[in-house]
Amino acid sequence: MESRPRIEDIFVPKGTRILVKQTITERIGVIFLPQKGQMGEKEEGTIVAVGKDVDENVYGIKKGMYVLYGKYAGVTFNYEREKFQLMDASDVLAEIIDDATWNESHGIKREPMDMIGRTYEK
Repeated sequence: MESRPRIEDIFVPKGTRILVKQTITERIGVIFLPQKGQMGEKEEGTIVAVGKDVDENVYGIKKGMYVLYGKYAGVTFNYEREKFQLMDASDVLAEIIDDATWNESHGIKREPMDMIGRTYEK
């Protein structure tokens, strides 16, 4: 059985463009979001490919980063039932770092906690 080509092998960003796999989140509970897309989509995702002219020192981004980008950045398209965004590297607004990644990069080791802040055994 032949495997399907990966997205980064088919869509190769040119220049300073990047390819981001959008993260689609579902709305939990009843929350009113004024003028925001009621579909629960956010402008965030994981960088899956970067153009050759994207300098990590200049833009501060690299493949694998989880990022926040502008609402109208680039072009959206679907591939294999997943949404992707092709945009310029300068459209990335921020890197989103989860607690575990931040703690690890700063040498902080925390015990797992429950909802009210008590530590528990693994």
